[in-house]
Amino acid sequence: MDEAKDWLWRRETRQWGDSHYRTQATPGTNAIVVDTLNNFAGVDTVLYTRIGANIAPLTGEELARRAVDR
Repeated sequence: MDEAKDWLWRRETRQWGDSHYRTQATPGTNAIVVDTLNNFAGVDTVLYTRIGANIAPLTGEELARRAVDR
């Protein structure tokens, strides 16, 4: 499980080489946490990432503005 979490973290952060995922409780700005769901929709274990908020203010208007600007 630790190796799978490390692989997921590397994919999400594009970190290679000697860097390794370190478990944290909450994601910081531009940082991720790899979490686990057990017995989810018939799957024994699901790994997923939680990403810290990096948009301020996090409002519908701001998200719409950013979508249109792209």
